[in-house]
Amino acid sequence: MEAQIIKPTIKACLAEVPVKLKEAQQTATAAQACAETGDVTEAPRNIDGH
Repeated sequence: MEAQIIKPTIKACLAEVPVKLKEAQQTATAAQACAETGDVTEAPRNIDGH
């Protein structure tokens, strides 16, 4: 019975990993672009998601 619950839960969690990694990459790219243009006050905001 537990395996019927645990396996789909683990599968769903693992499926979420690429989604979260893509979001993190987009945030890091935006922050890096801000930093490279000299807008060092905006870069941390992009990292924090604000």
